[in-house]
Amino acid sequence: MLIEQGAGLGSGLADGEYATAGAEVVAGAAEVFARAEMIVKVKEPLPAEWPLLRAGRSCFVIFTLRLTAS
Repeated sequence: MLIEQGAGLGSGLADGEYATAGAEVVAGAAEVFARAEMIVKVKEPLPAEWPLLRAGRSCFVIFTLRLTAS
């Protein structure tokens, strides 16, 4: 498993916690997208990440839809 350096900081998880659990912490998103067969994101890919998506790879995302009162 690969994880981008600092990816868990917003959730209070340090890189070392991921490494202890067996993940390989890598420098940035470009390396994750280049090496991983499946990308899992909490939100949709950012426009800057679109060129990093490759044919034959899977990208699993959680879309957060905002509901408004009618």
